[in-house]
Amino acid sequence: MAPELQRHGVGMLALSVTPEPQAVRSAAARLGLHLPVAYTAAETLGPNGLRGVPSMLFVDAQGTVVDGRNGRQSASSVYQRALELAR
Repeated sequence: MAPELQRHGVGMLALSVTPEPQAVRSAAARLGLHLPVAYTAAETLGPNGLRGVPSMLFVDAQGTVVDGRNGRQSASSVYQRALELAR
């Protein structure tokens, strides 16, 4: 993650709806993702306005979901949105 985001206290977590931790870890390694992975039921996505995979939630320091995105996102759009929320 970009050092600028870290300075603002922004962290990232991969959230998987796949109940097979080893498969998720293998996929993350294959994609070059180096972040912690948490597992949840697919039902977590719907109430947050997300309708598929991949999806992204932006959560503030208080644990409140403040934004959600459906579909694949560019690294630059994720970075920009995280930076906006960190300020």
